[in-house]
Amino acid sequence: RQLEKEERFAKLALELGDALGEVEAAELIADAAQDMIGWDAFIVDLYDADSRTIMELIAFDTIDGEVRRTETASRPLKFSDVTRRVVEGESSELIRRTPGGKECSDLVPFGDKDRRSAVLLYAPLKSKGRVIGILSAQSYDPKAFDELDLKTLTELARGCGDAFERIGVNAALRASETRFRTVAETLTEGLVITDREGRFLYLNSKMMEMTGRSPDEALG
Repeated sequence: RQLEKEERFAKLALELGDALGEVEAAELIADAAQDMIGWDAFIVDLYDADSRTIMELIAFDTIDGEVRRTETASRPLKFSDVTRRVVEGESSELIRRTPGGKECSDLVPFGDKDRRSAVLLYAPLKSKGRVIGILSAQSYDPKAFDELDLKTLTELARGCGDAFERIGVNAALRASETRFRTVAETLTEGLVITDREGRFLYLNSKMMEMTGRSPDEALG
């Protein structure tokens, strides 16, 4: 089983290297967790330490026997007791709900809101020594999950944190570049960007029209 887990970790590392955005990365992490520990519901939340907010990035639930993506909250989530402990204590937790008990009663419901998970695993997603999110695997089977499963989810969160943050940064840069090019290409004036030595780094369409030069002829 250990060899299979190591092989799945290695496969995930390769998959994350090709991921283009945070949602795609979260889907890959959820798939890996499904293969390694199994789950009925899975959540990836992002944590911003500066604003101290938690945003739900992606959530899955098993509804009518089928795993489905569920609608995520559009606003920051309120800290629950367990999410606060995971973020502030930077520690993982295994929680078993008891019939009629109040464990995790302050969690925000998702998916099939009429059915509560019986067992919940939480692990901090960390990058460069700081918490950037939370992974949660949940099951409706009261006998599901044990300490070994919690350890596996913790290893998963620890192993993909840096890659996950890198993917988010790269996605933000691509989005920023796309917005810039959209604005630049609609300008009625010519636009040139140069480096400190005056070498052309970018010409918009209007500048190419004005100079009669293509990017291949002008850049550099």
